[in-house]
Amino acid sequence: KNEDGSWMSEGQALDWSRAFTRKLATDRKLARNVRAMAKEASAAPLAKSYTVASMMTDWLGSVGVSTKAANTIRDYRQKTRVLEDYHLWILRADAGELKPDEDRPGPRDRAIAAIWSMEAAALSTSICYSLWEELFRKRRNHTANAVLTCMGMAFGYAQKKGKVDEDRKNPAHKLDKVTPKARPRFATPDDPRRLAGARTD
Repeated sequence: KNEDGSWMSEGQALDWSRAFTRKLATDRKLARNVRAMAKEASAAPLAKSYTVASMMTDWLGSVGVSTKAANTIRDYRQKTRVLEDYHLWILRADAGELKPDEDRPGPRDRAIAAIWSMEAAALSTSICYSLWEELFRKRRNHTANAVLTCMGMAFGYAQKKGKVDEDRKNPAHKLDKVTPKARPRFATPDDPRRLAGARTD
């Protein structure tokens, strides 16, 4: 019948039947495609997450870092902990574990902390530059530059290991960072000789 309840003519019924047959065939084809995609997805291995935290940890444990001088390794770990500490600060704040005299994180602090747990492959030049600017404002340029330098080295290591696209531009490199001013060191004429004599490496 038609929508108004009247009986269809022979021609109308034939047109409706053909349209219904085409729709039925399309629906069946779509269902087959959906089942095929679901089967393919279930057979494919699950993509493993590779976060900035994983990237930095891998780099710190690399041969290239582990063979550096002890002071260099300690400095790398300290600069890496700048990001990790922001992440832990947010976790403690959200869990209500901050002490009464501790600062409460703001939106910009949360933006810095979010980088620690984001996918390393999602890092971009704009994200790295924004991170550098925020750290420059909060920790000044020595720390800001060192953190981004470490991140750039870690990203380069991840590229060599095939954890991120090896053909893409390193997002932490060439950010036009402000170069820190040289720190003056004052010494007597005997100090350099004493320092040279105290070297053990």
